[in-house]
Amino acid sequence: MMTHIQRLPRFLIPLLGLILLAPTPAAERVRSRRAVTEARREALGRVVPRGQSHPARPGRTRTPAGLTPLAAARLSRFGGSMGPGLGRDVGTAAARLRRQRVMASRSRQQGPRRLSPLVRELVAASRRGAALPAHLLGEASTDLLDGDRIRMQLLLRPGVGNLDRDLSAVSAEVIRSTPTVVTVWVPYDNLPRLLKAETVQAVRLARRPARDETRPRLAAATSLAAGAVVSEGVALSGADVWQGFDSARFGVERETPVTIAIVDTGFFGYGELLGSELPATVTTADFAPAWDIEGCLIAAPLDPCFATGTALAEIVSDMNPTAELILVAVDPDSISSFQQAIDYLAGSGSGVPLASIVVGGAVWAPGLSGDGFGAGPYSRMISQLTAQGVSWINDLGDLDFLSFLLYGTDTPAPARDHWTGPFVDQVDHLFRGQFDADGYMDQWLPDQDPQSAETWLNEFCLGPGDYIFFDLVWDDWVDVDQDGIPETTEDYALDFWERIDGKLVLFDTSSSLPDNFQGGEEGDYPWDTFDMFNSGSETLCYELAIFAEFALGDNRFHLYWAADNLTTPGQLSASFQAPASITAGNRMIPADTPGVIGVGTSSLTDQVEPFSPWGLEGEASPALCAPADVSTVTFADGGFVTSFAAAHVAGAVSLLMQKLGFVTTTEALELLEARARDITGAAPDVQCGAGRLCMLTGRCSEGL
Repeated sequence: MMTHIQRLPRFLIPLLGLILLAPTPAAERVRSRRAVTEARREALGRVVPRGQSHPARPGRTRTPAGLTPLAAARLSRFGGSMGPGLGRDVGTAAARLRRQRVMASRSRQQGPRRLSPLVRELVAASRRGAALPAHLLGEASTDLLDGDRIRMQLLLRPGVGNLDRDLSAVSAEVIRSTPTVVTVWVPYDNLPRLLKAETVQAVRLARRPARDETRPRLAAATSLAAGAVVSEGVALSGADVWQGFDSARFGVERETPVTIAIVDTGFFGYGELLGSELPATVTTADFAPAWDIEGCLIAAPLDPCFATGTALAEIVSDMNPTAELILVAVDPDSISSFQQAIDYLAGSGSGVPLASIVVGGAVWAPGLSGDGFGAGPYSRMISQLTAQGVSWINDLGDLDFLSFLLYGTDTPAPARDHWTGPFVDQVDHLFRGQFDADGYMDQWLPDQDPQSAETWLNEFCLGPGDYIFFDLVWDDWVDVDQDGIPETTEDYALDFWERIDGKLVLFDTSSSLPDNFQGGEEGDYPWDTFDMFNSGSETLCYELAIFAEFALGDNRFHLYWAADNLTTPGQLSASFQAPASITAGNRMIPADTPGVIGVGTSSLTDQVEPFSPWGLEGEASPALCAPADVSTVTFADGGFVTSFAAAHVAGAVSLLMQKLGFVTTTEALELLEARARDITGAAPDVQCGAGRLCMLTGRCSEGL
C-alpha cells in the first residue's frame, strides 16, 4: 500500500485562488489554463530520482517512479501536509521548471517522441537485460516475432537526419517503406538504441498495416472460376426488380450510364471475371508502389494477393450490371499513394471527375490517421472529390480495429467499448469547490448532475490477468502544410486514481510516461494512449478522469478501450468491470468526414451486426445499412467484409440513376432512404440510419 502520499499544503490555496478566479479575456484562456497547471507544478514540483518508488501493491505492474510534479499537482481532494522541504520560493521553482522544459524540448530532437505502451514495456525489459517477454504480445507473437527480432513500425520526421544511418545503428531490416512510415525487423537487444534515432518520432508494434490484410485473401496460384454467383443483397434489396424496369415505357428515352470507382488495396483475379461477373471492359489504375493492380506484391509474387476489391466490384455489378467500373489500387497507409488516386479520380486538373460514385474499401482508426471528427489527411483528400460533386460511399468500419492493435488478429477482443463527448469543466471537484474549475472534465454520462458526487470519475476494475488498453483522441487536427503530420495546440491526459483508506490518490497518468512528449507542440498528434495489466491475484479498481494538460478545454473526444485476459485469452476474469460508456459515435474514418455517405452493416436476417459502429447523434451518418455476409465468386460463400455493405448501396444508387435517367446521386439516395426498411424500430437512428437498403416501396423481404 502507498503510505506517503503528498497532498496540497493549505498555504498555497490563496495563491491558486488568485490565479483561478482572476477575470480572463477569452483570448487569454489558453495561457491562463497553462498558468494554473504551471502554478501547481511550481508549488508542488519535486522530481523524485529515477529508481525511487513507492511501496508496491501486490499485482500492480505500474508503480509510479516517485510522485512526479504532475502527480503531485493532481492530489486528493482531502487536505494534508506536504512533507519537508517543499515550502520553497515559487520563483525559484518556476526557474527550475523552465530549465527542465528547455532540456526536455532539446531531448525531443534526439529520438522518438511517442512509444506505444507495449513498446515501452519491451524497451524497459531489454534495458534490464530480461529475456524477450513474448507473452506481452499475446497471440500476436507469431506475427510480430522472428526469432529475437520484433517487427516495428516507425513514424518518421520527413527531412530530418539520416534514416539509413539510424536503421544501421540498430541492425534493422526494412520490410516496407514510405516517405512517412517504415516497417522494420529490429533485434530485441537493440530496442533501447532505437530511442536515439533522430529521424524517428514515434514507434509502435507493426500490426498489419491495412485492414484488408486481415481479411481472407487468395493465393496467387489460385484460379478464379467464372460463374454466376449473385450477392444475396440483390434480391433482399429489390434490385432485381429494378433491373427489369423498362425505362422507355415510362417516357425515359435512354438510360444514363453511371461510372463507379472502386478504391481498394487490390483486385486479384478480376481479369478472369471480365464479361461474366464483371463488365467486359473495366478501367484500371495502380497507385500502390509495392504491389500491382491485382494486389500481388511485386517483390514476392508467390505471396497471397489482395482480392477484396474484386469482390466489391462483383457486388456493384450484381446490383447494377450496366455500371461502368474503374478499379483503383492504393496503399491505404501511404498518404502519397492515396493522394495520387484522388488526383486521378478528380480528373488530374481537368476539373471533370472520372466517376460519379466512389466506393471506398478502406477505413482508418482515429489517432495517426485523423481525429475522428472529420479532420485528418484522408478526410481532407476525400473532401477534394466530394467538393466536386462526387459521392463517396464508405462503410462505417468495424470495431475490431483495437484487437488488431493489441493482438494482430482479426478476432475481436471480448470487451471493447467507446465513449464520445465534449470536455466541459465548470465544477471544481479536486479542491472541494473553492474554485470554478479544476482542469478535469465534469461528467461522463449525459444524465449525470456534474455538481453531485464524483461524476468526473469513471470506475473500472481489472481482475487477475486482465489487460486494458485506452485510446483517447480529440478534435484538434491542424495540418497547415498538409503533410499528414498535425500541428496540434491542445494536450489532454488520462489520469488514473485509486481509493486508499477511503481517500482518492493519483495512481498514474499518461502524461508522466517516459518518452511521452505529447505536449500540444508541432508534430504532436491529438491522441494519447495508456495500458494497464493486473499480474497479481487481487482485483484492482481505478477511477479514470480526463485532464486538460495544456488546452483551451472545449474539445470533443473519442475514447476507445479494449480488454482481454492475458492468462486465458478470450475470457476476461469474473471481476472485470469496464468503464461506463456511451457507445454511439464510434464510426471510423472516413465515415466521420462531412459529405461522405456512411453505411452500416446488417445481416441477411435483418439484424444490425454487433460490430457495426454507430454514427453520432445529429450526423447524417449512417445513411443506410446493408448486408455484408454475402456470396461472391472471389470469396465463394465465406466472404464477410463490412465494405460489402457500401458496395450494395453504391450499386443501388447507380441503378436508380441509370434507370430513371434524371436523378442525381443525392436524389437517388433520398429515394432509397425514404424506402428503407426499419429493422431497429427506431429509424432513423445512429445504428442503421434510415434503415436497411430497400429499393421497393414496402415490398422488400424480411430477410433471407
